[in-house]
Amino acid sequence: MGYDHSLNAEINFKPAVSIDDVLLCLHPLLDYFEWTKEELLENRLDSDNSVEITENGDAVQHLSIYTCGEVGYSFPDTVQVFANNLAPLAEPGFIELRDHDTGDLENAIHKIWYGDPD
Repeated sequence: MGYDHSLNAEINFKPAVSIDDVLLCLHPLLDYFEWTKEELLENRLDSDNSVEITENGDAVQHLSIYTCGEVGYSFPDTVQVFANNLAPLAEPGFIELRDHDTGDLENAIHKIWYGDPD
């Protein structure tokens, strides 16, 4: 049981971030959706989900993620872990989760990227 959601993320990485670094960051989403690295890297996800990784040589420059469908109530926690993993490697980015109640998650992600507002 759960609720419908859509997750949209656009992330730009700092210089010299490797694909292995990005895959480690994506690990919570891989586990949650039961994706394999091969499915992700070969863009073989189902039609409701897409992950695009833009590389320049050995460095990853950009990550674009879109998912939608039904998820469990632990999904916002998964997204927060994902954002925490990304924070040291990425520029402050855009992560949007649309569901029935996103205020707490949006505040948590804002603190991860930008720190406390005080």
